[in-house]
Parts: sequence; structure tokens; C-alpha cells
Amino acid sequence: MLTLSLLPTRKCYACHLAKSVGEFRPHYAAKMEAQGFRCIYCPAALRTVAYEVDHIIPLSRGGSDSADNIQCLCRRCNRRKHDRTHAEFAEIVAAM
Repeated sequence: MLTLSLLPTRKCYACHLAKSVGEFRPHYAAKMEAQGFRCIYCPAALRTVAYEVDHIIPLSRGGSDSADNIQCLCRRCNRRKHDRTHAEFAEIVAAM
């Protein structure tokens, strides 16, 4: 089983809550269910790949740690999104 070990590099704790494949933290269960257990940007099934918690509007761009500003992404998409907003990254993904 793949396990991610991430060291916090920012003050936001939510960013570093990656879990092992197929395991979900209880407080993200509703988010995951609303997303259909899939990455927002690609068809990756978050039950079969490691996921990361992402800010829809990055903290560096004025976003908050509230539940309304959190989404779960596959690691690949989260790393590609970097500090873009959801709208900015969705445009890039649509153009691919």
C-alpha cells in the first residue's frame, strides 16, 4: 500500500493530510462523497490513488482554511494546480 509522508511547509494543516490509498479521514468523508470519490480535474478514483487536500482559492491568494474552500485532488493534479484558483486551473485542464 502506498503511503505519502508529507512534511508541513506551510502553516495550513489541511494541505498535509494525505492518507494511504483507500483510506479517508472522517472529516473529509462528506467532501469525498460529494465529489463521487473522484479527483475534481481528472478521472482518477481517489479510492485507488493517494489524494491530497487542496484549497480552491489558495491561501497565498487570500483563501481560507474553511470547509467551503477545501477539495480533494489526486496528487498529480494538486501538484500541477500549484497556487492557481479553481477557475484558473479548470481553464488549463479544459485546454489540454
